[in-house]
Amino acid sequence: MSLKLRLSLPGKILISALLIGAMASCEKPGQNRRQDAPSLLSIERWPGEGVPVLAWQGSGDSLEVYPRPETADTVRSAAVKVGRIAVTAGQKLLWDRSVILVEKPGQMEIVEDCIIAGFVYDAPDDGQLKGGRARQIYFSCGTILEVICYAAEGFYIFRHDGEYIEMDAGHRCQQMLAEPQTQWWVRITRDGSPAGWVPVDGTAVAVVERRF
Repeated sequence: MSLKLRLSLPGKILISALLIGAMASCEKPGQNRRQDAPSLLSIERWPGEGVPVLAWQGSGDSLEVYPRPETADTVRSAAVKVGRIAVTAGQKLLWDRSVILVEKPGQMEIVEDCIIAGFVYDAPDDGQLKGGRARQIYFSCGTILEVICYAAEGFYIFRHDGEYIEMDAGHRCQQMLAEPQTQWWVRITRDGSPAGWVPVDGTAVAVVERRF
């Protein structure tokens, strides 16, 4: 069965994907399990389709900015210096960089032998997933994939055998064991210059629309 999939890449990459259904049942769910060692990652992208438009939705008149994206624990411990920029209610916030900070990867188990179409990225360069190619990937029953972050429209980025793969997470041969714990940060600009990084939490800083 041929499906047309829309991957959530900034360049709006389109690929044709073929899913071959289960080739063998998984008799022993724990057989052939593997898991890559988790590590803190920073991926230069944003979640969801389209370019997000951000606005200040907080109750105050100033926005805290940070010199770099940080984990929630680091921010709470005041381990980094913060600054403030003046904002007004509903003000659109311009930004020039976007990062998904992965605090804890999730896990997905392959419960049946299967072949899934995905987009395999080239080796990341300083957290940037740039090039790559569409590929049919065979997964054996019992394989554990590291779930890096949500991409868009049911797609996630996974890490397996040292490769970063973007693919749909809705196939019957997949079982999500744990969602990844992530934070989304953007670098705010003022008058065309970087002002600092802020987390997009959906409350104080929120997506008000998306441009396609």
